[in-house]
Amino acid sequence: MDRDMRKLARRFEWKIYDEMGMDKYEAAVVASRFARYIFSKYKEQNIELPEKEIFVALDALISGKVRYEK
Repeated sequence: MDRDMRKLARRFEWKIYDEMGMDKYEAAVVASRFARYIFSKYKEQNIELPEKEIFVALDALISGKVRYEK
């Protein structure tokens, strides 16, 4: 999992998630669940995403389209 977190860290500033009240591991878990949902919906429609689902999900988490509750 640390290798995946390094890949994500290259793309995202984790300070944003800290300000939202969640750490990077919690953000990755929430985003991965949403990424699986995105992947299944796009696969049903046979559409290819322009980038990895996890990046789309993390962007949605930042913009508030996905809610995180402890």
